Amino acid sequence: MEKLKPNEQVAFAACVNRRWLRVCTSGDIWRLRFDKKLPTSILLRLEGAQLRDSSPAVAAILPRLWHQLYCTNLLRNPNWHLPGGGTRSWLTDPNGAWKVTTHGGHGFAPEFPPVGMPTSPPAPLPRPDGHPAHIVGALASSYMWSEIMQAVDLRTELLRRGFSGEEAEAYLDAGAPLHLTVWYGGRTDCAGVADVSLVVDTGEVVLPNYTGGMASFFWDRNALACWRSGELPSVAGEWRCAVGELSGYPPGARRAMVVVRGKDSQFWAGNYGAKFASPSLTFACACTGAAERAAVDEDMA
Repeated sequence: MEKLKPNEQVAFAACVNRRWLRVCTSGDIWRLRFDKKLPTSILLRLEGAQLRDSSPAVAAILPRLWHQLYCTNLLRNPNWHLPGGGTRSWLTDPNGAWKVTTHGGHGFAPEFPPVGMPTSPPAPLPRPDGHPAHIVGALASSYMWSEIMQAVDLRTELLRRGFSGEEAEAYLDAGAPLHLTVWYGGRTDCAGVADVSLVVDTGEVVLPNYTGGMASFFWDRNALACWRSGELPSVAGEWRCAVGELSGYPPGARRAMVVVRGKDSQFWAGNYGAKFASPSLTFACACTGAAERAAVDEDMA
């Protein structure tokens, strides 16, 4: 049982018989799979529900929480579907998940499939109520820096995954670990530069609709913690993965912001700059982080 991955444990081993189901979904096993900062109150509450109800749906309540925390995306629209059509809608749609905060050159262009790339990037993690993407797109930058960001209400996302308000705030105040992956690539005929950031703050500061320039990095001014990849040169025709993690940040964090910047290196008119695909932001535990890092290392080898 210890050699099985968590998803294999639930999807296959638990189907053998009722005894295996009880073992595969027991709190004794799953308590060890969660990260140490998770409040014990939520585990005790869910284990109590298992004791009161032995139905398969309730038996899987801990594996379901594990999957919701570590295998579903905190980001909305990770496949860059345009809200309403047309590239200008990235700037004007007030209800879109992503906000263009710097519009350089010809701005960002969504591509389905990515242009000038011999292979497709891995699919993004789905939302809790979503489905895996069948066609993976990319967002191509232009000849000057363009920037796009998404703010995530972490407390709301935890409530969506079954936490109470008190449990969500306790988890965040303990410095809940966050894990970000963003795939970036460059065309075979033009090099590009990518820059990825993850920021957490209290969520009290009203964010601007448009920063307008790259003289300073606006997002870390009120940050409790910030991770930046720095400028990442693309490799012609290849996808690479930017991986960032934040944990142990000060109490009070309620919002995460993912910020993506890109441009080309040859100042070509059009969208020949770095491409971005499949951004995925999750809470993290030791086993999921290790598995993702191993997959990234294999892809980059």
